[in-house]
Amino acid sequence: MAFAAFLAYLVFVLIRPQEFIPALHNAPVVRVALICAALLQLLQKNKRYDGPQSVFLLFLLVVIFVSAVLNGWVGGGIFSSVEMLTTAVLPFFIVVNAVSTRAKLVATFVALLVAAMFMVSNSLSQVASIDGIGWAGVPMQGGNRAAYLGIFNDPNDLSMYLIMVLPLVAFLFTRASKLVKPLLIVGMVAIVYGVYLTNSRGGLLGVFALLGFWFLQRYGMAKSIALGAFVVPAALLAMSKFRAIDPDEQSASQRLEAWYEGFQMLFSNPIFGVRQGAFLDYHYLTAHNSIVLVLAELGLLGYLCWYGFVFFSTLGPVTLWNKKIGGLIAENAQKFDRDAGRALTYSMLAFAVTGFFLSRSYSLILYIFCGLMVASFYIAVPREPGGRSITLREYSGVFVATYFGSIITVYLVAKIFL
Repeated sequence: MAFAAFLAYLVFVLIRPQEFIPALHNAPVVRVALICAALLQLLQKNKRYDGPQSVFLLFLLVVIFVSAVLNGWVGGGIFSSVEMLTTAVLPFFIVVNAVSTRAKLVATFVALLVAAMFMVSNSLSQVASIDGIGWAGVPMQGGNRAAYLGIFNDPNDLSMYLIMVLPLVAFLFTRASKLVKPLLIVGMVAIVYGVYLTNSRGGLLGVFALLGFWFLQRYGMAKSIALGAFVVPAALLAMSKFRAIDPDEQSASQRLEAWYEGFQMLFSNPIFGVRQGAFLDYHYLTAHNSIVLVLAELGLLGYLCWYGFVFFSTLGPVTLWNKKIGGLIAENAQKFDRDAGRALTYSMLAFAVTGFFLSRSYSLILYIFCGLMVASFYIAVPREPGGRSITLREYSGVFVATYFGSIITVYLVAKIFL
């Protein structure tokens, strides 16, 4: 029942029938589905809330509240904490515990694919219509950029979601029957074309990043560099068909300026930041970088919690397929678990690339996919003593190095190009 409620929640959050079916207009279906899924999850046996990622996420809630209080807005702290609880924390724990078997993981991948097909079909209808309005009643953004309903009304968010689903479709393809594989090929082509219709620069970079990482993993560094000599010119040509990606372009310059201003906010409030949601109070443009947004609004402590949550959520599936990182976990993992972990790693790579140019630190999609990554690890590695757990102490060195490395990298990019 908890899994069924979770699937209903996915339908209302992703496909959003309540926005194009008149009978469901103004009905609180998302909230009801979330509450039902949360309550049914509590009734489950063998619930899991362990792991460093869970601790970091709960501490992030505390930092959000304390940051607002220290910046003089207790009411804002309560509001931000409650919003974070309902759009991030609860969905994450629901996914982790509802998706408790390999069959449920596959079913979730299929549900995410079906939602993507709804979005792409609306994009196609937008292109085909005279006025640019699709079957869902949503017009194209800027006259030529595909968009969808609700949280996907921004073409960049739509593009991000489609790219994150693409590796999951590839995973389904490897396990599908001969009758189903042609349909999945059509699905993959449709998703890539859907990304193209969003005219998203970050989306295009995300597609190239997935292809590059796949080639690197399959053929190694030497062949990847050789291929890059031929692919880069073609990639640059493809980029030229999109809106320009150039630090000298006005929008790119404004984004770099926003990064710089975000660091000024960090320097003025280094520990707890200026308060979640307050970036626009200090600068006319949002951060346009998920890392900068958290650093500016929640400081080094808030970013430590947010980065720790993302890092250890991603680390789980990585340990299932990468023997250098996972060791015995990867050696003992079944092929299903290795392949699913690899696919989810690619999905997180897609978020990392696209999220580097967008302020999506608190996006619901991030927390749903992080929940899937943790769920995939729990499915593959049962509780002790039958399996191993990922501990903060074991990976503390890599975590600390990449934590500071991510901050320094973004800061240097902003300084160099400004």
